[in-house]
Amino acid sequence: MEWDIERDENYEKAISKIADYVSRRDHSERELRDKLLRKFDSELVEQVIARAHELDWIPSPEALAKKVAAELDRKNKGYLYIQNYLRQKGLPSVPSDSQVELQKATDLVERKFGELPIEDHQARQKAWQFLASRGFLSETVREILG
Repeated sequence: MEWDIERDENYEKAISKIADYVSRRDHSERELRDKLLRKFDSELVEQVIARAHELDWIPSPEALAKKVAAELDRKNKGYLYIQNYLRQKGLPSVPSDSQVELQKATDLVERKFGELPIEDHQARQKAWQFLASRGFLSETVREILG
């Protein structure tokens, strides 16, 4: 087999690029693949991703999904938002805790709109849209707002 210096240079560039990505934050394999495919051919990307797995640069999808879900949970995002985000990143879904979701939604509404129950129809509609835009299930919103 003939030595290909250009191939080695591209491999080093790709390894450097993936190291740069994972040093900034955890990425799913899909995210890394998508980013690398913008600059490198698919065969090289697969080699680099395999090497990143060998070096444990890419966390398991389940562990990363739990970490990302916890981070979004701290940002008061709802279950639907979290699941959609995980799906976009190529990560598995995480189970929902309906009591935590209910408390999170209640806290958000009280912080933004005041004490519950909200009597004004227009304010209740705004609260409903607010929670829906943050990815809360309609059952959760219905339980809080009625």
